[in-house]
Amino acid sequence: LKKIATKVKAKLRERKMEVVPMTIFARGADWALEELANSDYDVLSLNWTVNPIDARKQVGSKSLQGNLEPAVLFADGPRIRSEAAKMVKSFGTHGYIANLGHGMLPSMKPEALEVFVDEVHKCSESMAKGKKRKEAST
Repeated sequence: LKKIATKVKAKLRERKMEVVPMTIFARGADWALEELANSDYDVLSLNWTVNPIDARKQVGSKSLQGNLEPAVLFADGPRIRSEAAKMVKSFGTHGYIANLGHGMLPSMKPEALEVFVDEVHKCSESMAKGKKRKEAST
């Protein structure tokens, strides 16, 4: 897996093309996060079973993506908001892309995803404002 990013980026450079960011989703490979962090991938996408705090400890400043349990989208709006906010707070807002920890099912309602996305934006903005206030007061 590590060779894929290295070879793709080398070919892009060789052809004088823009090197694009690359994300890897290696399902079930949370045991290899530290090794994947030392690869040419720019983002490591995590499934919903990976603890965000443990993942951050293993990968350092490498960007992470994930990892809400997709079944949460079958819940009501307040539960979706609560789980989305908990996820964002666990990851923080730096070097993080909010996403599901796996794909959506056809039976999931798009409105549930809208609640998730809205809460991610709301929580992220609130955390960023809080950080700016804290920095301004020091």
